[in-house]
Amino acid sequence: MLLNFNVAMPTAFDPDESLNTGHTLKIMEKLYEKGARSILVCGSTGEQHSLALDEKLLLLQALESARLPDDLQLLFGVASIRTTDVMSLARALSATKSIAAIMLGFPPYLRLSQREAILYARHIIAAAQKPVQLYNNPARTGFDLSVESTVSLADDPLVISLKEAGDISKIRKLRQAITKPFSYFMGGEADMIVKLEAGFDAISSIGGNLIPEAIRDMINAWHAGDYQAAGKYNDAIMAALAPIYRADSLLPVLKMLLNEKGIPAGICRRPLVLPDPA
Repeated sequence: MLLNFNVAMPTAFDPDESLNTGHTLKIMEKLYEKGARSILVCGSTGEQHSLALDEKLLLLQALESARLPDDLQLLFGVASIRTTDVMSLARALSATKSIAAIMLGFPPYLRLSQREAILYARHIIAAAQKPVQLYNNPARTGFDLSVESTVSLADDPLVISLKEAGDISKIRKLRQAITKPFSYFMGGEADMIVKLEAGFDAISSIGGNLIPEAIRDMINAWHAGDYQAAGKYNDAIMAALAPIYRADSLLPVLKMLLNEKGIPAGICRRPLVLPDPA
């Protein structure tokens, strides 16, 4: 099973917007030092869609060559507008030792039918042969994976989790329909307590790049039944993360704050730009 707290880390780019695998690994190292034991690479913040297939393969090769801690659980984001590109990445992932699972997202803009989404996902799952977390983010992709489609895909033994950034009312329906061990990840820190009450049991966290210990402790307090402590953690977390969540564009502010802490997150690829220095 996947750990219930996962950090969705950014990808490091040099000033010329080229991929810097060494600095990306450095971000991962710093997260591990702060207690993160599950990290999503090439996934959140939308940066994976700016990466060409050869860049994703280069990042994957860097992970395979690195000396990673035995207790570090890595997820690798998999999505593309072209299924042929995703299949090439999935086949490469199938041979890896460093990647514990893939996060399977749906392509932006195309607005797939449910049938097309199921076919897309099944092709990738079969090629990757890794445990799979489905990722549904309709606000970003224009496509909303239905409850019925999620249940259908979950029939595959390799599908073990869902990251849901859409309608939270789905979770109770899915819990009734999916009877095998299955985890439900919220995407980001907004309304954490509300989502836990709605049936989510884990978090894929962007804020964990800045304060992983607090978010880990909050989710653990909730699962321990200490709801008062979880609520206090939640309030402190949202206060600490206010600079990124009140920003017009989250990722540039996150990278700016990481750089200020000496963590080499680099720049954003345009059209996203880091804020002007204060």
